[in-house]
Amino acid sequence: MSPEDDLSPVPSIVARRLAIAAERRLAAWGPFEPDWQRRLVGAVTAAAAEAAASPPYDADRAAREALDGLLARWAASLASDDGGPVPVDALRAAFLAIDGARRWPDQFLETQPESDFRDDLRRALPRPLPAGAPLEMPEQPL
Repeated sequence: MSPEDDLSPVPSIVARRLAIAAERRLAAWGPFEPDWQRRLVGAVTAAAAEAAASPPYDADRAAREALDGLLARWAASLASDDGGPVPVDALRAAFLAIDGARRWPDQFLETQPESDFRDDLRRALPRPLPAGAPLEMPEQPL
């Protein structure tokens, strides 16, 4: 098949770069099994296809933005009733702490996560510290 015959909206060279960029971004979430890694890369590349198909063909940017969008939806689905959405960095820390890539790969980016997973993840979320109280500056000789 020649590049002119390729019916994909993303040029094949960009699609390869996009898959590599998606895989690199997903690695920050833990060591997924190869089958899950392929599925997740496919989900990210599908979400990024439109952006990746337009010039300037920035596969890294397209993968980052697509994964950020998927993560934002996932964070919203994990929001508790008494609080707002969970920050993505806190989600990542908790997901790594519970070894989510190995124990819960099917729940990563799932829009309707199981209650057991949500409970496990919430227990592992980093606890925010209270805001620091301002202190008076002691007098110092110069």
